[in-house]
Amino acid sequence: MPNRYWIPLDTRQVPKATHLHAVVCDWFDRPADGYDGVDHSAGDKPYRISAPASRRGELGVEVSTLTDAVDDRLRQVAVPSRTIRLGSEQEVQVGRGVKLSSNSWAELAQSTAVRGATWRVHFMTPTMFRTGQQSHLLPTPSLLLGGAARTWNLRSGQADIELPRDLDRHIHVTDLSLESAPIEVGGARLNGLIGYADFRCVSDGPAEAAATLFSFLPYVGVGSHKSRGLGCVDVEVRRRRPAA
Repeated sequence: MPNRYWIPLDTRQVPKATHLHAVVCDWFDRPADGYDGVDHSAGDKPYRISAPASRRGELGVEVSTLTDAVDDRLRQVAVPSRTIRLGSEQEVQVGRGVKLSSNSWAELAQSTAVRGATWRVHFMTPTMFRTGQQSHLLPTPSLLLGGAARTWNLRSGQADIELPRDLDRHIHVTDLSLESAPIEVGGARLNGLIGYADFRCVSDGPAEAAATLFSFLPYVGVGSHKSRGLGCVDVEVRRRRPAA
């Protein structure tokens, strides 16, 4: 069952992303009593971690969980007043976590839409896409939803979603406000995108599958390096204005 949490950190100093992600990944990856851990090298991890962020004046991190085991593990380790070490010099206490949203797989599978439906995707942290060894910044519908469909088919236990190969003919980008932002991944300096883009379904065929996947995106994220804080998104359904 997908869940999203805000985990506050009692500090005024923004943590380094690499230090914070090392700690949170270790929470999930390391086996413990009754918990098998997660293969850190796996391509589709059952969790997502945001970059260090601020929410209502409070520093912290957003974490998504996709399995019951990982969700239980988060609630075991992210307990109020727990002290975590971020690098060699910074120690902070974990605050009381807040659940931001939660949906069962069945609820997400029942998301509906028709031709003309539009979703605004807000890229909250720098985002980049990869196909093979090539990196891309332009968020085409096939790049945006393809990764979510793979994770859905692996984790949901619902009917598989098969996207048409010509998906970009059925879903169009109708508006955008994007800019590039520098990021560092594994010591390499790259560019990611931030801002928003509107995606409109212009045919009936993939509308319901698109509705499910767009609803799933805030939990699973988009693009590459999602466990390092990249690709965190919010999705807003844009209602069509009635004809005059």
